[in-house]
Amino acid sequence: MRFTVDEIIAGWLNVTFDMGSDVFCILATDVWKTDSARQLIKACSDALSGDGSFYAVLDNEPGAWAVEINGSGLFKIYLSKEDLKGAFDKDKCEEAFAAQTDLKQLAAEIYGAFKPYSEGESRREYENEWMPFPDDEFNELGRKLGVI
Repeated sequence: MRFTVDEIIAGWLNVTFDMGSDVFCILATDVWKTDSARQLIKACSDALSGDGSFYAVLDNEPGAWAVEINGSGLFKIYLSKEDLKGAFDKDKCEEAFAAQTDLKQLAAEIYGAFKPYSEGESRREYENEWMPFPDDEFNELGRKLGVI
C-alpha cells in the first residue's frame, strides 16, 4: 500500500491511499477544526502499540471519510454521507474498502509522507494552509518505527 499527501491548501488536505487495484483520493476539510492529519498519524502509532482499532476522520463538505487501522493489520476505509465532524460513528458509515496490510509498512508510508512537512519552509506552508504540525504524534510514530 502506498500513502501520499498530495496537497495541502486553503484548509484542505488531499491524500491518496493506493492499494494497487483500489485507489482512494480523499479530500479533508478543516471546516469543523478536525485535524485529520493528526488523527491519522495517531491512529497509526496507536495501532503499532497494540490490539484494537483506531480511527481517523477525514471530514468533507458534505459527508466524511474515515480510516480504521487495527493492531492486527486490518485496514478499512469508510464513507459517510453525513457529516462526522471529527468523531467516528460506524452507524453513519458504510465500508468502502477492507484488507489486511503490513502495519509497519503502512506506518512508514504515513510517516514518510508527512516528514517533508515537519521542518523548514514546507512546515510553514503546512501550518499556514492547514493546522499546527502534530509534532508529538509524529515523533511518537517515528520512535515506534525506530527512525528517531
